[in-house]
Amino acid sequence: MLTATIKNTEQSTLELKGAIKEVWKVTITDDISQNTAISTYYIERESRKVLKQEINLGGRKMVMELVD
Repeated sequence: MLTATIKNTEQSTLELKGAIKEVWKVTITDDISQNTAISTYYIERESRKVLKQEINLGGRKMVMELVD
């Protein structure tokens, strides 16, 4: 079984394709990386779509953004 831990949730804004979006910024760690990788999700408050995801693992970073 995998356990994910929500470390922080905050209201924020995100500029995506020239538009400013109101988002929830949710920071999570998980057991797979022994809580060393930090995943940050940017979830649009109005539609609840995940607009962007960032994964940080010891200086290496992967970013995924929603493509319409």
